[in-house]
Amino acid sequence: MAAAVSMLVVAGVTAAILATTGQTVASERRVLAEINSPAARLLVFADDEGRAGLDASSMPALSQIDGIEWAVGLGRAFDVTNAAVPSGPPVPARKIYGEWPTTLQASAYRTELPGDALVGPGAATRLGFLQPIGGIRAADFDAPVVGAFIASEPLVDLGASVLIHAEPVRGAELRSVLLSVENVRDLDAVTRAARAILVAEDTTHLSVRTSAELATLQEVIGSQLAETSRQLLWVVLAAGMVLITATQFGAISQRARDYGRRRALGSTRTGILVHVLLQVGLCSIFGATLGTGAGLLLDWQVAGALPGVAFTAAVATLSIISPLLAAIPPALRAAYRDPVRILRVP
Repeated sequence: MAAAVSMLVVAGVTAAILATTGQTVASERRVLAEINSPAARLLVFADDEGRAGLDASSMPALSQIDGIEWAVGLGRAFDVTNAAVPSGPPVPARKIYGEWPTTLQASAYRTELPGDALVGPGAATRLGFLQPIGGIRAADFDAPVVGAFIASEPLVDLGASVLIHAEPVRGAELRSVLLSVENVRDLDAVTRAARAILVAEDTTHLSVRTSAELATLQEVIGSQLAETSRQLLWVVLAAGMVLITATQFGAISQRARDYGRRRALGSTRTGILVHVLLQVGLCSIFGATLGTGAGLLLDWQVAGALPGVAFTAAVATLSIISPLLAAIPPALRAAYRDPVRILRVP
């Protein structure tokens, strides 16, 4: 009976922690994921007036900065037309330097080389390409179109343009450098590192656009939700330990004569102690398993998200260890009571 009660208490405590603290952790993960969106992780160095002299030769070094997902440079915008229809409508085009960003899903008919062009969906329609293959004509050069790309956030605006591969050599002028960081918290560090690497004639004409406010907001929300989660966890865990201790004291009082007989027949105090703790440990494992399943189900039904593997495993581990700690005082009482006094017939 006491074992069943202990198991139910552990299951209830585990489920309560996951249903309260777990929901907070799940909500924190969801909110921080929204804050840590591709648009929020974008860092832009822009030469809007064309007076900074931003050089493409800095692109290889920029892509090596820790915390960078991708780095790309864009040249000035100019008009191009379909080479087969020179009088057709123009579309904007830009030279692109550095590794192709992961947010631009490219599909090419052959490996892109410097000078090859890819067209976005909007540009392909306006140029009259039924298939993304052909040629484009600018004022001073022609370029082959070898494929297409689909732009997603934060580069969705490029979908209406043509991008031409170019070598990041010294002397090639950029109008903007776009960096995507892996985490919005790294924006400040990456900004400082990029400033030190950028090659420009006059950096005073460079404007920097970041989502520093979102990075600050992420830290504030994360710290507040984490503090709330810790408080809830310790309150529920402490209440569970008190219940386990009370349950074990009651169980030991009911089985006092049984433990007395064991001692009288030669059981050692260590044996009694291990017996009680082993019983509690087994009940804790079953109870933690049952409570974890119930708590995760409640999280999914109420919050629509799960708190994560690491948090769930930590709660389950605490739900097993804390009853063992709570059972030590009653186990010691059972081991050190005088068997003669317990078995004495009044």
